[in-house]
Amino acid sequence: MPEEIELYINGKRYKDFVSYKVDADLYTAADAFSVDLGDPSLGIEPGGKCYLSINGALEMTGIIDLVNPSGKKDGGKFVIQGRDLMGLLVDAHVEEFITLKDYTLKALCERLIANVPFINKKQVYYNETAGAGRGKLKNKGAAVGMWDTGMTFSQTEPGMTVFEVLKEYSRSIGLLFYCRADGSLVFGKPKSGGAPSYFIFKIRRTANSTTPWNMK
Repeated sequence: MPEEIELYINGKRYKDFVSYKVDADLYTAADAFSVDLGDPSLGIEPGGKCYLSINGALEMTGIIDLVNPSGKKDGGKFVIQGRDLMGLLVDAHVEEFITLKDYTLKALCERLIANVPFINKKQVYYNETAGAGRGKLKNKGAAVGMWDTGMTFSQTEPGMTVFEVLKEYSRSIGLLFYCRADGSLVFGKPKSGGAPSYFIFKIRRTANSTTPWNMK
């Protein structure tokens, strides 16, 4: 059964796409999507906030990056492309030299996102204990943990992207930096223990027998 994809822009729902593509990966800079509405007369403009859902579940909160301006000349296609809110940090650049000695991750993040549209410090969470996944945060809004202490990490330079600086800083103290489906940004520790999430079953065949075995 095919997935049901819905795109919400300015409170209006769009569905029944001619084609669609969604790229989502915890380890990439920003998740992205592309949909073909097939109707160049809809009047959708880039720069607006949007919400993408799959089978009724919110999958991405982001911004419309590009609206295909040549719909009538391209086989009736009307392609809309966008990314999640992390894409704004990929596009935003640091405009000053900031010496990072004694800067906590929280203080640095709040300084760098101060002028980024659609994102504010209330949307950033520092989650010390939950695994790095796309599910619900167990301690959403938790206080910054003991790992967030001042450290020497050289300095920022004009031209570096905000995402690059925050990713490198968080990685240096063992954290992942990612965007959740609701548009919130999270600095969290990767999950390193616990029961396996799934099993992979394989069949081992020899000349005389077939033996099932599994691998966690």
